Amino acid sequence: MSIAQQNVPGLGLRTALRLHPTAYRRERGPELAGVYADITAEAGRWAAVRELSDLAGHGLRLRLRLDSGRTLAQLAALVATFAACAAASGDLVFFLVRLYRIHQYHEPFSGLWPIGRYSRLLLAYWIDQATLLVSVAAAVAAVLGRWTLTRLLAPLGPLTALASVIAQLPYNPGWTDGEWVHMTGLTLVDQAPRTLWVLLLLAAPRDLLGPATRTRHWTALAGLFVGGGLLTAALDTSPIPSIAFNVISPYLAVAVGGAELALIAVSPTALARGYRWPAAAALAGCPIAFLALLRMLRHPWPDGLALLVLIAALAVPLARRRATPKLPGDGSTA
Repeated sequence: MSIAQQNVPGLGLRTALRLHPTAYRRERGPELAGVYADITAEAGRWAAVRELSDLAGHGLRLRLRLDSGRTLAQLAALVATFAACAAASGDLVFFLVRLYRIHQYHEPFSGLWPIGRYSRLLLAYWIDQATLLVSVAAAVAAVLGRWTLTRLLAPLGPLTALASVIAQLPYNPGWTDGEWVHMTGLTLVDQAPRTLWVLLLLAAPRDLLGPATRTRHWTALAGLFVGGGLLTAALDTSPIPSIAFNVISPYLAVAVGGAELALIAVSPTALARGYRWPAAAALAGCPIAFLALLRMLRHPWPDGLALLVLIAALAVPLARRRATPKLPGDGSTA
């Protein structure tokens, strides 16, 4: 079956090809179109969608210089399973927070669809459930090595979480515009790590994402701990007020920031020696470390901030010194 005989796939193919750089499209466009036609000639609609998704992602990665030969793309592939599971775990915590707040501060729901001001809260509740389901499905697909399904589902998590917030905005007619903006901004900050993890997942080239392995299972467990445990205990997103930024949380925030800076400091040396995991860990930890810094700035803690600045002052010059290549005569003895 030719591409011209398939209106929808033909339009999708042309769109996917336009996402590639112009020079690359002129040189390889006919070849890519031929390969797509051969693969989807006897395949079903799902196979065509999968191939179009991979082709469009390939074009975007070429434009962003994230093709398979780039170090950043290779690091993103190493942390793809971590990112999918961390995003799902974060969505689970976010769902528990919303569920706790609904039952703590508002009257219990009566019926499946109450009429009145609580209807929007219930709508947000169901949207949160949909967010959790798609995020967990994306994480399970990543652990099983089903990467096309993972990358189709993962972006829906942050989008549905934002839809949940929008559904709640008119809940209280007494809110001012500033209160609505504050609530939306706070949600965007809380969702920032999960969104960045999804972007890392999308940045990984498809040909570098292999089947399920034991190493990927360990990275999945690490993602569940970081995306859920640290967000809950250290970053003021806990559904339990007694541990929401209590006396331990600032220390955990400093520990997260310090660990991230240490990983950044050793990454150039590790990469030069062929070890990619420290740099991959630094890349995976950037979203939550950034949120930890925001939380510390929101709750100023002079000792912790001073310690973090000291660690940064030591880590950044160390990273630059290790990243600078030595001249042929350096270090030689007479």
